[in-house]
Amino acid sequence: SWFFIAEAKGLTNPNQMSCPEKSRFLINDGVAETCDNITLSITPVATPVCLGDNASYTIKVKNNSAVATDAVNIKVTMPANQEYVSCSGGTYNSSTSIIAVGSIAASAEKTITFTAKTKSAGSNAMSIVLTNDATSTKTATVTVDAKPSDAVITTPSSTPYTQCGNGLFSLVATEPAVGTGEWTITDGSVATATSASTTATVAAGSTATATWTVSNGACTSNTKSVTLKNAIAPTITGSGNNNQTVCAGEAIDDFTFEYVR
Repeated sequence: SWFFIAEAKGLTNPNQMSCPEKSRFLINDGVAETCDNITLSITPVATPVCLGDNASYTIKVKNNSAVATDAVNIKVTMPANQEYVSCSGGTYNSSTSIIAVGSIAASAEKTITFTAKTKSAGSNAMSIVLTNDATSTKTATVTVDAKPSDAVITTPSSTPYTQCGNGLFSLVATEPAVGTGEWTITDGSVATATSASTTATVAAGSTATATWTVSNGACTSNTKSVTLKNAIAPTITGSGNNNQTVCAGEAIDDFTFEYVR
């Protein structure tokens, strides 16, 4: 029985022993004791996340034995580009980076949610390990996306922008340094939606809104819009002699005209 060794060490439960110690003892009151008595897992709640947002991890710790454990402690190693925010389901000590889980009943499982704020983009790996079992290390990785560049439209330079009798509009946006850009339009069409420099077609008498959207992964997109108006060109009709050449003092023949817009 492990009890004789456990008592000499001042322990009350085999799960307080390290795996090398525990592996020396095969039976605990008829229950096999192995290093798998307590198992860990860690998974990200969501990935990717946007830079500056929180990354949350679900940690599960399970007692696979037929007896309750003594206090279970989990050591957390956060990536350098994350900062602790909160921990539920256990008590986290930021000085020691240890989550105190407490006792776990026989065949029971506890769930912990650990949340950290992201401080830089890239791959963020967080690891956990039982403080009395160096072989129990588990790791979860969260991808952090950089925030997209601002959406900037340079042509047209003003909004609303009106052309008279010409439905072909030039559209020019700034290529994003981070993320990808795409044009969308209401009541019109865009020649090449994914090109920063393109053209839009708007029917005569119609008004359209062209929007340049810059997106990157899980982050909120940035948008900029411009209103395009294709005004109907005016027409002039007339009757009478509207092209006359007269000398000074001579009378001009009457004529009429109509201006239609």
